[in-house]
Formats: sequence, C-alpha cells, structure tokens
Amino acid sequence: MEITSTRYVAALAPQLLGLLVTSIIIYALARLPSYYQKIQLWRKYCSSHIKFSREAGQGKYLWLEDPWSKSRNYWLCKHVAIKHVFSRSAIQETDHRAGFDWFHFAGWEIPTTDNRYKKTVRTADSTVHRELAKSKLSSLLDSVRRVGFSEIDRYKTAVGKEGKHVSLHTLMYRLGYNVNCIGIFGPDLDHVKTRVILQNFTEHQHMMFHCFNWPLPLWLTSRVVPGARKTVKARVELFNQLLEWYNAGGVATASSEMQAVVKVFEDAGTSPDIGSKFMNMMMIAFLANTPETLGWLFTHLVQSPKLLEKVRAECDAVGDVEPTAPFLKLTPHLYSALFETCRLYVFTGTPATVVKPTRLPGMGDHLFLPGDILHSMGQSAAFDVDVYGEDAKFWKGHRFVGEGESLLKYDLTFGIGRSPCPGRNFAIAELCLIATRMVQTFDFADPMITERLRFDDPDFIVRKPMPEKTVDIIDLDGKVYRVIHPGNGSDQGPPGMTAANTPACDFACKLTPRE
Repeated sequence: MEITSTRYVAALAPQLLGLLVTSIIIYALARLPSYYQKIQLWRKYCSSHIKFSREAGQGKYLWLEDPWSKSRNYWLCKHVAIKHVFSRSAIQETDHRAGFDWFHFAGWEIPTTDNRYKKTVRTADSTVHRELAKSKLSSLLDSVRRVGFSEIDRYKTAVGKEGKHVSLHTLMYRLGYNVNCIGIFGPDLDHVKTRVILQNFTEHQHMMFHCFNWPLPLWLTSRVVPGARKTVKARVELFNQLLEWYNAGGVATASSEMQAVVKVFEDAGTSPDIGSKFMNMMMIAFLANTPETLGWLFTHLVQSPKLLEKVRAECDAVGDVEPTAPFLKLTPHLYSALFETCRLYVFTGTPATVVKPTRLPGMGDHLFLPGDILHSMGQSAAFDVDVYGEDAKFWKGHRFVGEGESLLKYDLTFGIGRSPCPGRNFAIAELCLIATRMVQTFDFADPMITERLRFDDPDFIVRKPMPEKTVDIIDLDGKVYRVIHPGNGSDQGPPGMTAANTPACDFACKLTPRE
C-alpha cells in the first residue's frame, strides 16, 4: 500500500510542478502591465527629476513607486498628502520613528536599534532639539555673525576696490559652510578638508540611500554600486576626521551646543566612535543644505533687478545687523526669497512606515497597507499648482511676502509635524544674517555661466565659460524674464533621502564692494 502511494505521488509530481509553474506564469503575466508601468515611470523620473516633478505638480502623477525595492516604497508627490503623513494627526496611521532610525543607520551607521545605545542616541537627538531651540540661539548666532562677517570682509579684500569676477555659487556655498563648521565645531576642525570630503559624500548619497531598499546584501551594494561605494568612502574619511578632532581635544573650542551633544555620549560611557558617527550625521544636516541655499539664492536674486533693489533697501535700513534681528519683519522680501529658493532647491525628510490600512488626502482611493514606506517627494510638492498656483514652475522671490507666520503652512523645506529639522530656526536666522550682510557689502554685475569649481580649488578663481542654460523667473514687477542658469547637477538618478540640489556648472558674476 505504501509503495502504491509513493508511486501515485511520483506520478502526480510532474503534473503538480507544471501546475505550480503555470500558476506563477499566470500571476506574473497578470501583473506585468502594472510592473511595466512602474518601470516606465521610474525611468522617466530618473532621466529628469524636474520634468517629472512639474508634471506631477499638474496632477499627472500622485506618487512614484520603486519597482526594485524589497518593500513597497512610495514617493508621494502631492503637497497635501506629504503634510498629512508627517503631521501629528497621522500618528495612529504611520510610524515615523522607525523611518528616522533607519535613516540614521543607513546614512551614518548610528546604532539606533541597538539596545546598548538606543537611549543614548535618542537623548542626543533631544539635546540637539533643545540646544537649537529658538529661545537659545543667541550665543550660536553670535558666532555666526563673527565668523560670517569676517569671511565677507575677506572676500571684500580679495576682490579689491575695483571688484572682480568670482564663482559666486561656489563662493556662497563655501561661505555658508565655513560659518557653520567654524561656528559649531570650532576652529580646530579643518573646515577645508572636511568640506571637500562632505561634498564628495553629498554628490553621491542618493545612490547609497537607495541601495538600502534593494533585496541584496548591504555589504555587496556598498562595494559594487559606484555611487554607493564613493559615498561610503567619504563617510569613513569624515568619520576619521571627526574622531581625530575629538581625540585631539577639539571639543574644548567647539560651541556650547556641540559640547552638550558630546557630553551625552561621554556621560553614557559610550566609545568615541559612536559619538563621532552621530556628529558625522550632524555635519550633513548643518553643512550641506544651508550653504547650497545661499548659492541658489544669489543665482536668482542677482538676476531679479527690481527685487534686488527692494531687498537692498530693506537690508540697508537694517544697518548694523544683529544676529537675533526679526528678519521676517525687517527684510520681508529677502525672507520670502530665501523660502522661495528653499521651495525649489532644498528638502529635508525621512520616511514613515504605514502601521494600519489608510487612505491619504490627495491620493484618490488607493489604500496604503501596513509595511508600506512613504517618502516625501519634495520637488514634486514644490510644483503643486493646487498650493502654489499656476506660476509654481517659476522662481518668484516675492511669492511669500505678506504671509507672515502662516508661511509655515507651505513650508516643507525643514520637515514638518513629527519630523522637523532641529536646526530650522538656526538655519533661517543665519541665512538671513549672512545674505543681508552680502547685499549690504557688494554690488553684483555681469553674470555668466562657467565651469564649476573643483572641490579643492582656491576660492577666488573662475574657470572657463560654459554654454548657458536658461530658466524663466518672475521679478517684482510681475513680469516673466528669461535668465541664465548653471543647470541642475542633481536632476538624474533615483530619489535620495535629503539634500539640496547641486549646480551642474557655476554661476559667476563681478563682485564690487559698495561705497
């Protein structure tokens, strides 16, 4: 009887195998059109972020789904959906802490889920938020003023009374970087060496973050994928720089805010390498997005003569600007221009994980399921015509004048709801402070597009002219003007986690000290 049963099963095996293979083929064929559509949309985005985002802003796409991910990853394109996911009202629908922890581990190997360090890391997070609270920024902004004004005086000496052409976008990036690095980490951290390393990191970080979604071992993707390999190399170099700085006693000359963060790890008895990984993360937060914003701001402001005239009048009226000045009230057009620049070029966000079936505003009838990972497609939200109007595709520096504190209802730049950037108030204040001083100090003329400076180039050189790209902007008179543009060096490739867009070329112009 047993032999008969065995023979019977053996006889059925080919039929069962055939049935299984047929079922798999039918299942795959049924989903092939949907999968093909995902791949086509993915290719469209990777070929041009801006083109995809403008179409999404018009309502053509609601989200971008990663066809290669081991989890269901959605990059949300609608402003209203992003604001809801990361708001406190969605706390029962999405787990934001999981995404936050993943983001910190993926980018900087901070052991956010290791029980030995979890509490210490979260205490350090809380300390950053506390030390950068709006009410406690006075001392740090004093450092920004001292370092920033000293750098601007150095620029003034370098260009001379007659003025000279400079690579303005790069120079503004370096100004913002130097202010943050020296002001926060102190004078004993080599700000030039760390800047070069950090720029190499930010150029390729989107590829490394994306690899974490693939159904492949991390050790493999971080060694095989060129962009991920370069990012990991830069991360290690920056980690070593910070560890060397710490071991040499560099914390003693750092800001009180940085000392408070380091003290959290020292009091917990953790090894210096854990704290160095956390500081590595802080460097990308403080030293990438904010400086790049300055570069993009002046690229547009210099070519908006009527707005620049208004901004100059506001800045001149401020006089000897104080670090804690109410810039929203004193320089409303500059304040608006900064937020308009952030809208189009900068976004900070971490993923959220769906914890119970939910539908999102602006996403139609689609039901997002537990385990789905939701990301912010900040660039697409920036072109959302339902929020910004039909002129959303233009840089319009005065867009937010008169909004006052209600401007925050638009802002996605520094994260929102449960995921605000702890350095938000600091970044806004220092950007206004530095930009005001630049406008007070210099005249800008003869813009041109040039080859982008290499990361280790000296500050005051201009490379060869490059073919000029153009964009349309709206000046203060409400008219559309076509101006030159350095191009977007971050316009191709898979979506990243966070960072400002980098220029493809440099925006150069003549800087002349004002009388």
